[in-house]
Amino acid sequence: MRRATPAASAERTAAVIAEVVAELLGRHEASAVGVGAAGFVDEASGTVVFAPNLAWRAEPLRAKVAGLVGLPVVVENDATASVWAEARYGAARGHRHVSACGKERGGRCRGRLTPRLHAPVQMENNEPTKLTAGRMR
Repeated sequence: MRRATPAASAERTAAVIAEVVAELLGRHEASAVGVGAAGFVDEASGTVVFAPNLAWRAEPLRAKVAGLVGLPVVVENDATASVWAEARYGAARGHRHVSACGKERGGRCRGRLTPRLHAPVQMENNEPTKLTAGRMR
């Protein structure tokens, strides 16, 4: 499900996220919402510290979206979230160690500061239990 992201308005972007959640809740049950945000994310507070493509600087995204949808919300970096999803549901399911580097349009590597993005997932009983992001050495 795709929607245009109003890059100049953090308030409107949160509203678009809430609209998508409402549409999905019309078809599926959910007890929480996960948001993958491009940029630097403080996972503990659910704040997008800096988003290069959006007007987000110290944006309390978790609090805004939770207030709009009435469910608990987790905010994570989008690249880290995609690796977690691959480990949980995708091609990396069942593997003990997982790392990824995805390509954006134009051939650039998608990552925070380096084309060698590494997001390890600690696995226990084929379930991801811990996810951290950093650089490969």
